[in-house]
Amino acid sequence: MATIEQIKNYILTVYPVAERIAKARNYPDHIAKVCLIQGALESGYGTATIMVKYNALFGVKATSTDIANGTYYECKTLEYDNQLKKYVSVMAKFKAFKSLEENISHYYDLISNKRYSACLYSKDVKECLTIIWSCGYATAPDYVTKCLSVEKILNKYMNTNYNYYVATERDNLNVRDKPNGNIIGSLAKGTKLYANDDWYYIPELNGFVSNKYLKRIEVNNNE
Repeated sequence: MATIEQIKNYILTVYPVAERIAKARNYPDHIAKVCLIQGALESGYGTATIMVKYNALFGVKATSTDIANGTYYECKTLEYDNQLKKYVSVMAKFKAFKSLEENISHYYDLISNKRYSACLYSKDVKECLTIIWSCGYATAPDYVTKCLSVEKILNKYMNTNYNYYVATERDNLNVRDKPNGNIIGSLAKGTKLYANDDWYYIPELNGFVSNKYLKRIEVNNNE
């Protein structure tokens, strides 16, 4: 579970780089936001230690060249199995990068290739994400929904006017694979997080919690 400071640090670290490179490429303004969102979803707002170590926010699969050159890392990941209709844990090899700038440039190179390039003509974040997903970026059927949930959380942290946090009201708050779906985990009483919709997506647990069981608590704006 990413803390408030971790999410703030993720935004402060990643967004300026994403924005600068996107502007240099004359991309629409919302493309940098999409980059930020997808990186947050894949890396748990930059809390995935191994991904940060290798400057790899997006979980890009390693090519045979990457493997031959040793520019890769290996770790467990959750992937959606279309036949089983559920997420499964697998070991996979991912591309490693020398810097965050190289990683984000590679991401932009990817979405600007023939397969995904239509997203660069999208009118907003949702349309852009939908195009990227529909072109095969992710197999999970709820990928866009999860990204949009992450966007709402990022918007709160990017807006300095927030004045509350949300804590679970009871022990073992159920985490579900989708709104009203199967239970896949739990959150302990006192867990702090931001939420504003009926269902709140938690990237680290790859699941949703119901806002019905969350309580808003006023805090100092500087927290």
